Amino acid sequence: MAKYQAGSTARHRAIPLAPAGGLGGSPSGDGRLTRKDGLLMEWVIVLMLLGIIPAYVAMAKGRNFMVWWLYGTFLFVFAIFHAIMIRPVDENLHHYGRRYCPHCEKIIDLDATRCEFCEAEVPPVKKE
Repeated sequence: MAKYQAGSTARHRAIPLAPAGGLGGSPSGDGRLTRKDGLLMEWVIVLMLLGIIPAYVAMAKGRNFMVWWLYGTFLFVFAIFHAIMIRPVDENLHHYGRRYCPHCEKIIDLDATRCEFCEAEVPPVKKE
């Protein structure tokens, strides 16, 4: 083993910050995107746009748009069915003059006294 002398630069080597091929692009390091890189970027953009569909459906039912957009972007197949199947938030129904029947859980008019589905008497809603 060789001993290092004071002032010697042999023990200080530069650490490469990036791989030999560069940070992105082709392996030759010229910075151009390959066909594979372009195709991946297209899929990412398509998935981000598809994520808007379940997010919009869930937003119409009173849910958070950004949370559902992320869910729809990463798991679109599940998110679209989930967004269609979830129940609207009660406050959102009241805004449109609707509510749930306490007996059969169907959506009825806010001022209805009898459920049109199960024919049960429903209590009146207190107006705010």
